[in-house]
Amino acid sequence: MSFASKHNKGSRFEINIENWEFRRLSDLEVGSIYQICGLYINTKSKFGDHPVAMCTEEFLVDLPQNMTEEVKKIIADDDDISDIVEGKVGMKVTQYHSDKYNRDCLGVQWVDVK
Repeated sequence: MSFASKHNKGSRFEINIENWEFRRLSDLEVGSIYQICGLYINTKSKFGDHPVAMCTEEFLVDLPQNMTEEVKKIIADDDDISDIVEGKVGMKVTQYHSDKYNRDCLGVQWVDVK
């Protein structure tokens, strides 16, 4: 890969999300797997940068803030981008108990999609 193509990056995914709706993680079913067709970092949030998943069902979902650095690494990796574009990546909605906040929370685990 040339230096220019490696560093001159706009969006890594060619998807028109103009009419897609946003869903909250809490709107999704715990335990269900949703295929991912793209990821990006929302830099315009009043709460700071956070990751967003583009799902093949044509909706967007805000991912937990603690996944921001991980998603930045995924977006920067050409092999990871290829896997997402080829339909090999999904996310599974999980539930866990936070001792810090003493409440149940939702999270996401990456899964391989066949």
